[in-house]
Amino acid sequence: MRQVVNEIQLVTVLESEIMKEEAKRSNNDTSLRLNSLFQNWIDRDLKSTYDDIGEMTFLRDEEQFVKDGIFPTSREWRNIQPPKILFILKEPSGELSRLTKGKDIPKCIDHDGWDAIIKSHSLCDLFKIGRKGAGWSFNALGRWAYGLKQIQNNKSCSYDEAQTNKDAAFLQAAIMNLKKTPGGTSCVYKKLKKYVITNKDLIKSEIEIILPDLAICCGHGVFDLVKFVIGAQDKGASAFFKHGRTLYLRACHPQVAGKKNFNKLLNIYKDVIEQ
Repeated sequence: MRQVVNEIQLVTVLESEIMKEEAKRSNNDTSLRLNSLFQNWIDRDLKSTYDDIGEMTFLRDEEQFVKDGIFPTSREWRNIQPPKILFILKEPSGELSRLTKGKDIPKCIDHDGWDAIIKSHSLCDLFKIGRKGAGWSFNALGRWAYGLKQIQNNKSCSYDEAQTNKDAAFLQAAIMNLKKTPGGTSCVYKKLKKYVITNKDLIKSEIEIILPDLAICCGHGVFDLVKFVIGAQDKGASAFFKHGRTLYLRACHPQVAGKKNFNKLLNIYKDVIEQ
C-alpha cells in the first residue's frame, strides 16, 4: 500500500513539474513573439522620420523605442487567476524613454530606489516609491488591477485595500503603449492618432499575443483608438465592448485616478459581468 501511495505522489509531482514547464514555455513563446514583433516595429519606425507638419514623430534611434508587455513575475501568465489584465496607454514620456533606453518596461521593474533607476537607466520600482509622472500612473494601475480581480471573485474592494495590495497586483498584469516612441509632458492626440493608423497591424498583433481577458483603455481617446485597431463593430457602447475573449473598458488616465475614478471603474466592470 505504501508503495502505491509513493507512486501516486511521484506521478503527482511529475505532473506538477510538467505543468510548470508547459506554462514556462507558453510564456517564453509569448516573450519571443513579442520580441520579434518589437524588432519589426523598430525597423518600421526607423524608416519613418517626419510627419506632415515637419516635426519629428517617429524613431530617431533604437534606444528610443520603449518595449512593454507581460511582466517577468508573470511567467505562468497562462495560469494567472482571471481576469488577465492588460493596461493600454497612449505613449511613454520623454523621461521614461531616457530611463529605459530601449529596454523592456517589464524587465525594468527589478530594483529599488531612484538612484538605482538613474544608474541602470531603467524604470525599476518607480511606481513603488511614488515619484511623480510614471510613478503615480503605476500606483493607480496596481490599485485597479487588485480591485478588478476582487470584483471578478464577487468580492468588494475599498480604495485603501487596493492601495495596500497594489504592487503585487500590478506585477501580475501586462502593460502596453499604443505609441512606443516618447512624447512630451502631454500627448498630442493628432500625432498619436497618426501613429496608430500607421501601426494598426502591429498594435493589434501585440494585443493578440498577450491575449488578455480584460483590457483597460487608459486616457482620453485610447478607447476609441483601440476600437479602431481591433475593428470592433459595437459603436453604441460608451464604456465597454467585447471582442473575442477580451472585454475592453474605458478608463481615465491613471495620473488622475483617485477614489472616485477607482470606484467608477470597478462599478462598470461589476455591471458588465453581472449582465
